[in-house]
Amino acid sequence: MSEVTLLELEIYRKMIECEEKRWGHREVTRVQESFSQITKHRTYEGDIRIKDCDENGEHVIVENAGVIEHRLSGYRLTRSVGGIERSFTFPSLFVLYPGQTVEISSRGHQSRHAHNHHFVLEHEGNWGVSSHVVTHLYNANGKEVASYEVKTI
Repeated sequence: MSEVTLLELEIYRKMIECEEKRWGHREVTRVQESFSQITKHRTYEGDIRIKDCDENGEHVIVENAGVIEHRLSGYRLTRSVGGIERSFTFPSLFVLYPGQTVEISSRGHQSRHAHNHHFVLEHEGNWGVSSHVVTHLYNANGKEVASYEVKTI
């Protein structure tokens, strides 16, 4: 809100308070609004990248943005929140073809979008929620190939 609008609201509130005093009763309700800003930043090396991470910990989406197929056997997604690491390892023989996406959702989460593949993070209720979360994707050799950072301010 602009300063003028806030000033007008304060003047109006004072006028109401004066009228309430004149009539002998008073009831004040204060409303506080809060706004948060979510910023997302991703890094990647090569064709395989993290396309999206839900800020509520419901899913992570990985995509093949290249023109050749990639075997993701042994690739591992990790996210640490509050000292607890959650991870998912892609099954052997899993291949992600060019332009395809795969969603790894938390247990009980229903996908709202059509993805080519879908896996469930079985052992956890969600991927974890915090005001600052970084999700990493490692290849089968343990080298980080992508990351996705979500900050809520």
